[in-house]
Amino acid sequence: MDLSVRKAVNVTEKTRVSFRVEALNATNTPRFSAPNTVFGNPQFGRITGTEGFARIIQWMLRFEW
Repeated sequence: MDLSVRKAVNVTEKTRVSFRVEALNATNTPRFSAPNTVFGNPQFGRITGTEGFARIIQWMLRFEW
């Protein structure tokens, strides 16, 4: 689940400042990889890793004129 929040403030009649925060994988939920399918392997049927990435947070400040 991704999340984004934005706030814009008018500085003057022609200028504006906007602030934005984005959180990718906001809940920090892991996606597990497929279980080991090699029969006879001691790790058979076990999930030994994850896929994707952990939570990433980005900040942005933008000045518009």
